[in-house]
Amino acid sequence: MTECPSCGRFVGPSDTCPHCGATVHRRLSLRVTKALALILALGGLLVLWTAATRAEPPTLPIADIKSTMNWAYVRVKGTVTRYPTYDPETGSLKFWVWDGSGDLMVTAYRTEAQVLLDAGLIPTVGDQATIEGTLRVKEDFAYLTINAPQRVTFQRPAHTEVSIGQIGLDRLYEKVTVRGMVRAVREPYTGLMILEVRDATGAIDVTIPADLVRLTGTPPAVRPGDYVQVRGAVSLYEDSLQLTLDDAGSLVLLDEAVPIAQARDIGEITAEDVGQMVGIGGRIVEVRPFSAGVKYTIEDDSGRITLLLWQDMDRAIV
Repeated sequence: MTECPSCGRFVGPSDTCPHCGATVHRRLSLRVTKALALILALGGLLVLWTAATRAEPPTLPIADIKSTMNWAYVRVKGTVTRYPTYDPETGSLKFWVWDGSGDLMVTAYRTEAQVLLDAGLIPTVGDQATIEGTLRVKEDFAYLTINAPQRVTFQRPAHTEVSIGQIGLDRLYEKVTVRGMVRAVREPYTGLMILEVRDATGAIDVTIPADLVRLTGTPPAVRPGDYVQVRGAVSLYEDSLQLTLDDAGSLVLLDEAVPIAQARDIGEITAEDVGQMVGIGGRIVEVRPFSAGVKYTIEDDSGRITLLLWQDMDRAIV
């Protein structure tokens, strides 16, 4: 309203008529309208920011990943299936997660990887992982990139103490503790050490990858004949079960001996025991040298059996 309601004269933007002094009632001013619009806009942005920061990304089954999900921010939950690889030159940390529907490679680069390492968040086989990150899908290969290390968690299940003979496919990725004798130490290629550990129920390979040493330190040096305790997870290489150490401290040298063969009466041993290790005690009743070694005939109250020692073993015992 630009005219006085009393005298009808022009009053302009004034709230009081300069001619007759009457009060001029106006509609809501443009200034107030702008202020209210700004307040509403800022309030809306605050609501959106609050919703965005508190919103939880969807937990995605790995098998459901599609090419249309490239750059999607998702959450994945699963079991770590391979020991992580770490490249100090590029600062990248990589590992694999399996959720029952499929495998997915997870990668952290430089800053994010260093945050994980500084926090001691180094995953190992069998750990339960919850990871948020950005999906990258390239043709038929997908991987997840960690953007927020603080949104990554690893939970290490409790270890179950078992004999080696109790380890089967039903324990795949399960955390276990075994005790036995080191029967062999080999390095099939640079970057992987393998120990063959045996107890009275069987034998299994224990793997020590170079990245484990790089990330957690050097395990104690062992030799064939040493007794050890191993804490790790059951994993699978081709068709063979093996154990992967959790970290350098998961291999412990023992002071006491661990039986590596079950004591048996000679008469109890049958053809079904071929390939098994047994322990026997008895009297040597005959010794027959031959070109490649010595045959000993041993008996107890239940029967007789032939003990064959090749030359190198016979000489080592003598």
